[in-house]
Amino acid sequence: MPTINITASLQGASGHINNNASSWLNDARNQPNGTNTSTYVSSSAQCCIIRASLLSGRGGALSANCFRSFVFFDTTSVPGNITAADLKVYGFSQSTGDVIPIEATAWGVNGSSTSLTNSDFGFVDFNIPYSTGSAGWQTGTTQPNIFALNTDAINQMNNNQYLNVALINEQYDYNGQGMFPGTSQLNGVRFQDATYPIELEITYSSGYPNDIIGVPSGSIEIVAGEFSSQINSVIGVQ
Repeated sequence: MPTINITASLQGASGHINNNASSWLNDARNQPNGTNTSTYVSSSAQCCIIRASLLSGRGGALSANCFRSFVFFDTTSVPGNITAADLKVYGFSQSTGDVIPIEATAWGVNGSSTSLTNSDFGFVDFNIPYSTGSAGWQTGTTQPNIFALNTDAINQMNNNQYLNVALINEQYDYNGQGMFPGTSQLNGVRFQDATYPIELEITYSSGYPNDIIGVPSGSIEIVAGEFSSQINSVIGVQ
């Protein structure tokens, strides 16, 4: 089947930082809004932009951090029905946690908003993962981190012609696991990098997408091609 590569059109990150925390879950992860949000419109390599940490700060206070990266793909250019897709993300610098892609509703849900805001931090659905988590995190440029997307992601693209994704820490953020002080997991990402892009590699089926009374779509396409002149005559097209 043919393939097509699509680069993420919208890229950014939102995080919640609390420098006087008592609980990572309550004071960072479960907060509805972020405190630090960036939209990347040019090349930017961020070392710790997928983050879950609870560290000692000044005067013995705890600093709780939770950062999520958000990417949006417009898939209207796919010339067929999507059957499979890989999400490819080049990492950078830090690689101390596993990462998982999940459904997001940032960017105005459908990409109508091109700037990420603090309110987008909480626009994630932990109940809809789009792949299994990464087993480690590649930070070099030799190869990207690759996530084989599941049927939830594929159906989203076929039904709505876009994919809205949050890349988050798997162990603590996705699983909702509490953290002990002194714990830190950090992952870096290369955003808007033309040489090492965040992209989808999509496999799609071409030709007639449906079966008719049990006849495979491929056979319909062959018949339509071989007898197009006769079909045109039947329907009155000369």
